[in-house]
Amino acid sequence: ALGFGVSGVWRKLAVNDNTLAAPVDPTKNSTTHGWGVSVDGLLPVIPATLADRSNALTFTGSWVKGEGIQDMYSGFTNGGNVSNPLAGSNGIDAGLIGVDSTGKLVAAKVQSYIVGGQYYLPVDNGSVFVTGTWSDTKSDNAPTLFGATKAWKEEKWLEAALFWDATPAIRFGASWGWFEDTFGDGQKAHNDRYQLSMFYLF
Repeated sequence: ALGFGVSGVWRKLAVNDNTLAAPVDPTKNSTTHGWGVSVDGLLPVIPATLADRSNALTFTGSWVKGEGIQDMYSGFTNGGNVSNPLAGSNGIDAGLIGVDSTGKLVAAKVQSYIVGGQYYLPVDNGSVFVTGTWSDTKSDNAPTLFGATKAWKEEKWLEAALFWDATPAIRFGASWGWFEDTFGDGQKAHNDRYQLSMFYLF
C-alpha cells in the first residue's frame, strides 16, 4: 500500500566549559540545540500479490535535514572524530557538535536524500527482482568545525542489485555499489564495492 510519513526530533546538547577554549568557567555548560525532520514515502506503481509478484514496481524515497543528528545515521561522524576536541567527551558522540572560529558551540549540519526502485521480473511468479538506489548526503559546516583536510563534506552513492528467491526461504543476491566522497579541502575519493549474499528467511 501507499505509505507516507513525517518524523522529527529536537534535542539539547551541552558540554562543560572546561572543554572549550579559555577563558572558561568549569561550573558552567555551553549549550546548543539539535533538530531534524525526515519525510519518507513508498509508492506502489504496479501492484503485486503474495502469490505472484511478476511485474510489480515500487518506488521509495526519503529526505532528511537537520543539525546535530549524525548519530541517528549508521556510523556517521562527518569525520568529527579526527580533529574535534569534543569527540567522545561529555557523553556526546563524535560529529554532532564542534566549536566555530569565535569559540561558539555549533551543531553540525546534515542534509540527505535517498531514492530507490524495485522491479520483479515476470519470471517464476516474480522470484527474480532488481533494485536500484541513489543517495546524496552532505554537510555545509563540517569542514569548518572539524578541519577542512580530514572532515567529510559530501557523499554520493549509487547501487544496483539482482536477487533470486530460489525457494520461499532461500534468497541469493548480487550487488554493485559506487561511492564518491568529497572532503572539506575539495579532494574526492571513489570506491567500488561488489557483494554476493545468501539469505535464509524465516
